[in-house]
Amino acid sequence: MKPGKILNWLALPLLYFISLLPFPLLYLLSDFLFVFIFYIWRYRKKIVYDNLRNSFPDASDAEIKALRWFYYRYLSDLFLETIKMLTISSREMIRRCDLDGQSRKLLDQLYEEGESAILTLGHKGNWEWAGLSFSLLCKQSFYIVYHPLSNSVLDKVMLQMRSRFGARLTTMNNAFKTLKQAGEEPVISAFVADQSPPPATALWTEFLHRETPFFRGPEKISSKLGQNVVYLSINRIRRGYYIMHVDKLVDSREEYVPGRVTEKYVDALEKDILSNPATWLWSHRRWKHKKPELAA
Repeated sequence: MKPGKILNWLALPLLYFISLLPFPLLYLLSDFLFVFIFYIWRYRKKIVYDNLRNSFPDASDAEIKALRWFYYRYLSDLFLETIKMLTISSREMIRRCDLDGQSRKLLDQLYEEGESAILTLGHKGNWEWAGLSFSLLCKQSFYIVYHPLSNSVLDKVMLQMRSRFGARLTTMNNAFKTLKQAGEEPVISAFVADQSPPPATALWTEFLHRETPFFRGPEKISSKLGQNVVYLSINRIRRGYYIMHVDKLVDSREEYVPGRVTEKYVDALEKDILSNPATWLWSHRRWKHKKPELAA
């Protein structure tokens, strides 16, 4: 076994130990982690600053730096909350990340009508906790569409965490085949669709004041399978507590219009981010690509 993999496996007991900490101690640890990643490691601080500066051109420099500070506070919590998924109980999971009443009615209605839906969301709020809660709350079979991690050990750990309460996982490359095989069974399939896609095949649109590429996957699959498209917002109420809300973007009976699903998703995502900007993943290199015809 390679040295890197040995270190990964040795780290697993530490992850489980952290996961078993009660929440007050977990967030105390998060306070120390924040000091390390923000002041000592200075993890991607320039990337975060540039992303915020370009997304909020009218904000003062002091406002941008304050927002960056709050983002790193949240990022520390998010990291440890994700580790907590290893051992959190189903009861505690729903208590801390629940669906609002309106969303439950919408999902129940889709289930009673035998309708499937593609659940689009972004890296905002605790999207990993949302996956666990959905596994418990929705009556439909629940699929999570994911991109495998390059680290095989960590990838196995994430698969274990995400599937603890019954979610089925499929890679982006296999998503269409997997969902097609579900047939008439009503399913909900979750796509975290705000990552950076290959620029040549992406839909380019304005997002946070910049031309930005987006995956067409959810749009293509929904049109081929005749499924509804909904958007999930995950709103942080206070530290360690979230409420989820689902809105329908496109009805399965609507005529397919190229680009409409993706544009509606982008609009919903942008409004969601602006409602609480500190809880979106600003440290991601989201704008690393240039639009093909503008590239040098």
